[in-house]
Amino acid sequence: MYILLISCLVVFYSCERRGETHKPSIMDVTEAVYSSVTIQPDSLYEVYASVNGIIQSVELAEGDSVFKGDLLLRISNTVPELNAQNAKLALDQARINAGKNSSILGSIQDEIKSTLLYILSTMDTSYDGELYINENIITGQSADNLATLRNKHIGFVFQFHYLLPELSVLQNVSLPAKKLGLKSSEEIEQDALQILKKLGVGDQANKLSSKVSGGQK
Repeated sequence: MYILLISCLVVFYSCERRGETHKPSIMDVTEAVYSSVTIQPDSLYEVYASVNGIIQSVELAEGDSVFKGDLLLRISNTVPELNAQNAKLALDQARINAGKNSSILGSIQDEIKSTLLYILSTMDTSYDGELYINENIITGQSADNLATLRNKHIGFVFQFHYLLPELSVLQNVSLPAKKLGLKSSEEIEQDALQILKKLGVGDQANKLSSKVSGGQK
């Protein structure tokens, strides 16, 4: 009897052990990530400018973050001033060498004046250094900005009239102001008519520019 009871208990215990399961545990998972960097001293970094000149100011301090397009330095380039001085020396020397030969001197003077006028008019942008007008830097501005500047602040007197033949005299004179767009069309035409009257051609205002004489143009 005792032997049978012990056998039953052993079988029962064995069945109970086979029915056990393992439950998952929830815990934080950590992972170690290793990396390495090399810190270079600031003496190994160098900045180069695309033009020569004297550094006027440094626009950032040690420790500042620098992004593409940020202004680092302001450099003064005196190439135009040196060119002007060299041109003057060449003119003085030519005056000495040429003596009374005014044609040589005239050609040199014309070349100097033309170069200066082209730069001052913003029509020539292929120069070294910086150009300021009304204390504003002009060098490096877009073609549209330069066109607006010329329209608003610079006047040109050409050897040829360059009038549009399909427009009237008044329309030709009004055209730059209308493109600028600071006044109404009526105000612009009134101003243009007053200018024509001052020049003595107010009576030609409504004629096509192709119909007026060369002197009137």
